Amino acid sequence: MHQTLTLNPLKMEDLRTIIIVSLSSLMAYLSPINGILFAVTLAFVLNFAAGYLSGMLVNKEDFNFKKAFSCFSEACVFVVFVAAVFAIGEHMDNAGEALVSISIVTHVVLYFYAVNVFKNLKRMFPGSQWIAFCYWLISFEFVKKVPFLESFLKQRKEVSDGKN
Repeated sequence: MHQTLTLNPLKMEDLRTIIIVSLSSLMAYLSPINGILFAVTLAFVLNFAAGYLSGMLVNKEDFNFKKAFSCFSEACVFVVFVAAVFAIGEHMDNAGEALVSISIVTHVVLYFYAVNVFKNLKRMFPGSQWIAFCYWLISFEFVKKVPFLESFLKQRKEVSDGKN
């Protein structure tokens, strides 16, 4: 007698279980950088909300899927980059150094998100002195304290001016 092997099709609840187990395993693996991922997620949400509200209230723009996708993609690139640096560092037995690198990159990302959030807040609340001061402080005065940041921003402006 010949038996045939039949595979049952994957049920939706099986797929859901696989996804939940996979995400839970990934989150457990990345638990040493959960705080960093949470901080950047919060900054991403604030940046997205401030940009959306600024565009809607100040510029009278409708929701722009292209801008939203760009913002979301940038956040995804950061998460994938950080997870990759963590995994590589851990597998090279350099988890501590990987965390230092991740911390530096995270502070850079948080700085640029903060500048963008305050720029959008300044547009929404042009009469607010504390918002204007915070924007001025982090976008101009802070740059003076980090010489290579000033060079980078100047170079980037020159490149973007050449494109226009």
